[in-house]
Amino acid sequence: MSNGKQLLDKFSSGFVGLYRNAVSWIFFAAIVFLFFISSLSTTILVYDDEGGHIFIGDHPIIVLILIALLVVLGISVKDNHSVKKFLSRIKTDDAYFRNLRKKLLLIMGAVSLFWVVSTQFIPGADQYRITWGAYELHIEDYSKYQPGEYFEKYQNQYGIVLLNYLFSFFLGSSNYMAFSLFNIAALLFFYYELSELCGDFEFGRASQLAVILIGFAFYPLITYTSYLYGTLGGLALGVAAMDMEMKFFKTHKRKYEILCAVCIMFSVVIKSNYLIFLIAVAICSAVEVIRQKKIKLIALPALIVAAAVIASVVPEKIISKITGETLDGGASSWGWIAMGLQEGSRAPGAFNMYNVDLYEEVCNCDSEMHAKLAKQKVLEQLEMFSQDKNYAVSFFTKKHAYQWSDPTFMYEWNIRGKKSVVEMSEWVQEFKSPRGAKIGLMLLDPMMTAVYLGALLYCILCRNKINVHTIVLEMTFIGGFVFHTFWEAAPRYTLPYYVLLFPLAIAGYFKLTDVLSQRKSFSISKMKQTSSGRLKIKNTFLSCVPYLCIAVIFFGFVGIYSMGIGNYLTEGNKAYADWVEDNSRKPLYEEGNYVICAKNDKGLSFESTEDENAVLSLTDSPKQLRLVYYQGTYWFKFADDRRYIALTSEYNKNKKRMVAAVKYKIDDNKNQWKLTETDNGGVKIIFNSKYVLAYDEASGDVYITAPTGAENEIWYLKKQ
Repeated sequence: MSNGKQLLDKFSSGFVGLYRNAVSWIFFAAIVFLFFISSLSTTILVYDDEGGHIFIGDHPIIVLILIALLVVLGISVKDNHSVKKFLSRIKTDDAYFRNLRKKLLLIMGAVSLFWVVSTQFIPGADQYRITWGAYELHIEDYSKYQPGEYFEKYQNQYGIVLLNYLFSFFLGSSNYMAFSLFNIAALLFFYYELSELCGDFEFGRASQLAVILIGFAFYPLITYTSYLYGTLGGLALGVAAMDMEMKFFKTHKRKYEILCAVCIMFSVVIKSNYLIFLIAVAICSAVEVIRQKKIKLIALPALIVAAAVIASVVPEKIISKITGETLDGGASSWGWIAMGLQEGSRAPGAFNMYNVDLYEEVCNCDSEMHAKLAKQKVLEQLEMFSQDKNYAVSFFTKKHAYQWSDPTFMYEWNIRGKKSVVEMSEWVQEFKSPRGAKIGLMLLDPMMTAVYLGALLYCILCRNKINVHTIVLEMTFIGGFVFHTFWEAAPRYTLPYYVLLFPLAIAGYFKLTDVLSQRKSFSISKMKQTSSGRLKIKNTFLSCVPYLCIAVIFFGFVGIYSMGIGNYLTEGNKAYADWVEDNSRKPLYEEGNYVICAKNDKGLSFESTEDENAVLSLTDSPKQLRLVYYQGTYWFKFADDRRYIALTSEYNKNKKRMVAAVKYKIDDNKNQWKLTETDNGGVKIIFNSKYVLAYDEASGDVYITAPTGAENEIWYLKKQ
């Protein structure tokens, strides 16, 4: 009996040790890779005619110097008497600590509410479809569940549609403000639970507060409160499940076991990609059963498996019951993997139309055929990568750089061009402009490198803190990294895994400041005197680990530069600078009085009339108008006649849409224009980014048309 127990103990100890070391080293390798990429380059999404990304070069030496200065500052602050007193108080005074954390979260809530109220964006694309989908269920419009339609294809959206449907009974359908307020609550709950995890891991109460303070600096996550897609709700519940799991491991109280399963279930219901969080939590619970060798603990992994089944099956059954439709599976997940291994419209692995075209046009909405053909495509792509290893390295390096080296995580992409129920203020317009995003990069770019470096420091300096409990964050991050190596790529998809690094990065920097402030350093061998007077080496290999890690990082940098990988990750500096300049919101012309003329010196004018629309034409006596600039847009105002230049619904004999001097009226932005310079000193007057103001020299008609570069699209503004 004792031999059996010894074998079980040996197996348990060996398995847990192997699991811990395997996860730690895989996590370390992933972070080293991302630290390289982040140090070398930054990814920026642009919105030209084709969309796409630009890789711009970073300044790793400058960033590392700044981080080093911050560490030195941290050491100095830590040795300050007042700071020591504060750290001692939050450690011993529970009420003071909780009150301080609550105040920080309330301030973050106020900032988030200010953002939501100031923007009030109207959702588009998938966000719009899931919010409107709840309303369609009320009016029994089930057309979107027919073969080839949105909800038939993307059945992963059923969970969040049902939650919107449930809330609509109390808050109404398409209540965007209510959804945003829910996102604010989710954001605060996420940072609260992340703070709790720092406590579960015994990182210290300073870390519990620091993780919230980082949340203020990482403002892209705050902007996601207006992104109505379940990202924050699923993230908050996923992290809450980890916290409940840690509390269950320590107390074995059933309430934490149940709460863990419930949280992770609703996390996956809201957003199916959080299945990765579920798998990580399930694996950690299974390892805990093996570590403690207690059969009663198997209830938690069983509950988590049940949660996974419920989250994947029940929403589809409910939707099928409501609509009366037979839902046969929709587009296969293999389609997203196949797409993730191809060149995309924005970057390698990014969205393209392959998945949609394959499902609708080739497979005629047959899920089984779609899965079969997508698997074949995956094998073809992997075979191609195996035959062309240089292309494979380039493809996956660019794909990961696109996903993991965008410090904004697409927040600007999410909000650019979004309509709002309010006329947004100047600061919002500037904030969401390319120039505003560029200014934000001055904080977010070095911050990203600092986070990856902090996670590296955690791997190197905090090995004694890494156990089967704390490793849940690393396990989840590895899952996200591997999954998005193959899945469709987008920075907003990797955002939930990036923020999981915050506690680890904080722990890494705190440990570094401890080591440096105490003037301790690692040595190749730690010697201690035995009772016989002889010296022996203690844990020689483990004491070498920090040096080995530093060597790996150093030679990794050398290797990357020698292979030329840095070249294609840093080639877009000039293109990005030009793009920001081209999309600058600074006025091309100052406000004032002008006449607008063509090349023949004839200018815009109109005949006096009482009609609402006075059709514009070219005459020898152009009328003076006032140029008004606001929020990146121009208005041409005939002040004396109380009219604006605006688009009309009338067409001339050549079927060109006419432009008129319209009585004071704001109507669907039809009197808002933009200006761009031409090479010959003129300007193009642009409407809706797609059309330009043009004229017919013979008839004098003024109209809009698609740009061709012709001379009749060029105007000259003469200040009066």
